[in-house]
Amino acid sequence: MKDKDLLGLKLKEIMEEDSRDIGLSSELIDNIISSRKKTWRDTVHDFLNREIEISIAPIVVGIVILFIVTMVPKEIFKDENIEIIKIGNSQMIIREGREVVYNDEG
Repeated sequence: MKDKDLLGLKLKEIMEEDSRDIGLSSELIDNIISSRKKTWRDTVHDFLNREIEISIAPIVVGIVILFIVTMVPKEIFKDENIEIIKIGNSQMIIREGREVVYNDEG
């Protein structure tokens, strides 16, 4: 029994020594990887590690639009109905839905 173990170890040692100088080309490695059956774990790993190409123009436009929408006051787009009434040297400005402002020019 002990002789069998020693023979196996000796053969393994000889095989490892002979195979140290052998190298695999990248084409052969790619061929081996592509021909093997993929497990669900490999499929998920490939899905999560794939590259996504996004052009930069839509991203920049989206950021600029978001910046404009958040920075511009909301009241700028409202259509205000302003009426100015002149009484002598004074003006009365009436805005619809707002307070009445009395302005004395003199």
